[in-house]
Amino acid sequence: MKFSRMLLIVAVLLSAVVVFFNRSSAQDAPAGAATGATRVAVCDIAAVFNNYQKAKDLNAKFTQKRNDIAAEDEKRHLEIQRLEKILKDVEPDSKIYDQTAAQLQELVLKRSVWRKIQETTAMRWHRRLTEEMYREVLVAVETVAKQRGCDLVIHREDIPIASQTTTELLNKIAQRKCLYHNPAIDLTDAVLKWINRKYADQPK
Repeated sequence: MKFSRMLLIVAVLLSAVVVFFNRSSAQDAPAGAATGATRVAVCDIAAVFNNYQKAKDLNAKFTQKRNDIAAEDEKRHLEIQRLEKILKDVEPDSKIYDQTAAQLQELVLKRSVWRKIQETTAMRWHRRLTEEMYREVLVAVETVAKQRGCDLVIHREDIPIASQTTTELLNKIAQRKCLYHNPAIDLTDAVLKWINRKYADQPK
């Protein structure tokens, strides 16, 4: 009889311990776990970049920089050609020839160094602003996702399947991350509208 009562007491104690730990686990669980399934959305980052007005303005400025560099380089090239023509028309042993040849060599070296500096500077400028825009796009994605109650946003890409070779096709298949999505969970247009509106509101 005493043994049976002891078993009953142990069973009650075990039940109390189980209830206690269950309650503790429920309290320690993340807030999202209590609200149900994770809400997922998709966004085509490439489409956002291509249609982001700031990106278009950046590409226009970059094109202008490259055109300015090309125009200046052409001036230097024409000056080099002018000196080369002079060398053809003077005696190789003359003082004018030596002076022109030295000037020509200096211009050729300066042009080469100048071109490398200009190209490197322009590319560095473009990379820095591109990284800056990418961070802005991430902020836009996060903002729109939170507004719509989304917990996770997956990159969606439009990759045309048509390929010339099997290797090309397999590479495209490997690149594709989102295999299917309901159009209702696509944030691309909303993100693009949000970020373009914010850019338009900035002082120019």
